[in-house]
Amino acid sequence: MRLIFAIFSLAHGLFLLVATFTWRLIPIAFLQSESATGIAFVISALMFIPFVSTYTTLGLNSPEGEEQTPETKARHAALKQACPIWSLAWYSGLGFVLFVWIGCTYLQIPAHPFFAFSGMISCLTGIWFLFVYPVAVKLFQE
Repeated sequence: MRLIFAIFSLAHGLFLLVATFTWRLIPIAFLQSESATGIAFVISALMFIPFVSTYTTLGLNSPEGEEQTPETKARHAALKQACPIWSLAWYSGLGFVLFVWIGCTYLQIPAHPFFAFSGMISCLTGIWFLFVYPVAVKLFQE
C-alpha cells in the first residue's frame, strides 16, 4: 500500500511540476479554472498528512518555536548519511519553488507558483515513502 501511495503521490507531483510551466498549453479545461489552484493544493495537502505523521513518529521534528534537540539533530545527520536522496530532494524542491516564485514575481516567467508548491509537496511525499521512510524506519524504530 505504501508503494502505491508513493507512486500516486509522485505522479501527482510530477504532473503539477510540469503543469507549473505548461498549464496554459495543456488542453485540460480544469487547469485554467479558478478552482484548480485550491483543488491541487488540497489534494497535495491531504497526501502530505501521512508524511508529517510518520516524520513526527520517527522523532525527526522539534516542537514549533523550539530549537532542535541534540537527539533530533543526530537523527537528521544519521538519515542524511544513510539516505542522501532526502537532502537532495528537500533542497531541490525548495530551490525549485523559490525559482518559480522569484521568476513569476520579478522576471515575469509565465509559470504557476501554486502548482509548483503543490507539486513539490507531493513529490517530497512520494520520495519520502518510496525511498526514505524504509531507511528511517530501520534507523529509528525500536
